[in-house]
Order: sequence, then C-alpha cells, then structure tokens
Amino acid sequence: TLKSSGVTLPKVWEQGKEFEANYTVNASIKAGPVSAAADGSVLLKNRVATMNEKVTAGGKEYDAARVDTTIEITLSMGGQSIPKTTVTTKNWYAKNVGLVKQETGGRFGRQVVEYIGNK
Repeated sequence: TLKSSGVTLPKVWEQGKEFEANYTVNASIKAGPVSAAADGSVLLKNRVATMNEKVTAGGKEYDAARVDTTIEITLSMGGQSIPKTTVTTKNWYAKNVGLVKQETGGRFGRQVVEYIGNK
C-alpha cells in the first residue's frame, strides 16, 4: 500500500451506515514461471448491514454487527489494464472481541475465517 484514504472502521456504528476506504497499491504477481509488477487501486465500499446478528465462530455464538463489503481491485501491468476484480465479504464484529468471522467470495471461490479465541 502506497497511500490510503477514507474510513477503515467507523467511530460510530449504526445500521445502514456506509463508508469507504481507498488504497493505492503496488503488487508482485506470479503465475507459474511468469512474474510481473503491477500497480493500481483497491476500493472498499462498506455498509453496516445489521447491529445484532447471531453468528457462530470457533464453536461459540456471538451477538455481532455485520459489515458487508464490496472490494473493487483495479490493476495494470506494463501499461496494460487487467480486468477489474470484484470480491464481496461479510464481516462480523463482536463487542469487546473484534472481528469474529469473515466470509469472502469472488470468481476465485469462497473463504471463511473464524476467530477461535485463546486456547
């Protein structure tokens, strides 16, 4: 990340609240034996979908705020634009814990990450 602007997480959480963060990036891309440098931007469009959703993470149930995010990645390599990639995430934040679950999906598949606590 070379430069960032906007809001990563809001100070005040309210259902329906929207906020954005924008990043200017440089990346190294490797596909098999080919590698190249790329530059571009990553835009995160966020919306607080709900303030009190029950979610299970790491075998424990939490009351959490869910933030839905659309991530738009725009890159170019050697002056050539790469088709824009869009990824969606759902992030659940529990009071006094933080991020407890994240579901990410896009054309490359789906990934789920869960907080398992201190063991």
